[in-house]
Amino acid sequence: MPSSVRSIRLLIWLYLWLLLWEGALRKWVFPSWSMPLLLVRDPVLLLAYALALAKGIFPFNRFVLVAILLAALSLGASLFVLDRVGIILYGLRTNFFHLPLIFLIPKVFTKKDVIRVGTWLLLLSVPVAILVAWQFVSPSGAWVNAAAGGDLDRQMISTGSHIRPAGIFSFVTGMVSFLAVVAAFLLSGFLERGTVPVWLCSMAIPCLMFSLVLSGSRSALASITIIVGAVLMVCVRKLASFRRVLTPAVLSYLVFFALCYLPLFRQGLEVHEERLRAGEGVQHGILTRYLGGLGESIEIAERTPLLGYGLGIGTNAGATLLTGSRAFLLGESEWSRIIGESGPVLGYAYILLRLWICWFLFRIVWRALQQDQPMPLLLFGAIGIDLISGQFGQPTTLGFAVLFAGLSLAAIESYQPERVLPAQPMPARVRGRSPIAEAILKNSDR
Repeated sequence: MPSSVRSIRLLIWLYLWLLLWEGALRKWVFPSWSMPLLLVRDPVLLLAYALALAKGIFPFNRFVLVAILLAALSLGASLFVLDRVGIILYGLRTNFFHLPLIFLIPKVFTKKDVIRVGTWLLLLSVPVAILVAWQFVSPSGAWVNAAAGGDLDRQMISTGSHIRPAGIFSFVTGMVSFLAVVAAFLLSGFLERGTVPVWLCSMAIPCLMFSLVLSGSRSALASITIIVGAVLMVCVRKLASFRRVLTPAVLSYLVFFALCYLPLFRQGLEVHEERLRAGEGVQHGILTRYLGGLGESIEIAERTPLLGYGLGIGTNAGATLLTGSRAFLLGESEWSRIIGESGPVLGYAYILLRLWICWFLFRIVWRALQQDQPMPLLLFGAIGIDLISGQFGQPTTLGFAVLFAGLSLAAIESYQPERVLPAQPMPARVRGRSPIAEAILKNSDR
């Protein structure tokens, strides 16, 4: 393997580890550098892009070209309406800078690399579960429950005196994404034998279940439900797969039954039940939260100027730079932020770009499923919702969405990254028509 490609692979691995430990750095190790550490992965990604350009493997496909065009138009529109260049650049980075990573990863990663990522995540789920339990039983002002910047009393309260444990991440959204990809790799290990070791998947089941229950997060519950739904799709398509998931299903039931004897686990179940009741159940508490963004964005579009209010102004970081305090100035949902920042025309164009990428990924991973490769579909299920409407203003959500979207492609053994202008052979009827045509064909063959 060429050294430049090996360097890009190492940079992507560094991106992964920074994604996992960024929150710990921001709240425990270097709390005074919390704001700069928001961008700690950006120099790594910039270097990976530079090496890919030098090597000629940067993914200049249709999605990236459209993203570059929208980025240029959005930048021009934002400079016209907002005079805070730093906020605009942060918004440009949030919306566009990380998207090419989705298509760069399958150019330098193989399925073996993806399996290594899954192995490390399943191993990490064990200490994370222990940390989550510690955070759950600790008061909100405890050191272990510090938020980004070392601030206490900033983590979200679940119910009563229990916070929503963020684990090693700066905010609970990181735990939601982490639990989703762990579940995807765990179930892939049972469905696709010879990938992730079965013993490791079995060990991760109680850790995943414990972290999920104590998280108090409806979003985490929804993410795991989507992945289980993907597993059912796999089994319906190939009935033999039912035998492969029978073992984890029985094991999960036995683990759940055993964990119910632990008072701490029962407290977590009570927290989840109370949050679902407070949120009017699954239909209003989860479905409305994910699907209501469209209606909210339409309301925002009706009162937003054509060019919007400027890139970055709807993110927490942008609000901090503008007002000195963290807030959602343009609404909490992702689509509302996009429309408010870029206006209805460019905003919906960017939303359509994310939907287009998501649809492309779904078709590719579904094709892989037909080749008896369920892992790509499960990885896509873990991040598909975030890719469509996840809060990219939250750096951890953005990182998980683009990284594991790319890994879902890299997990396909037969996947060939598309090019913008694929080489087309000269039509056979041209051959031999004239000396000029023969000369052109000879040169093209060289």
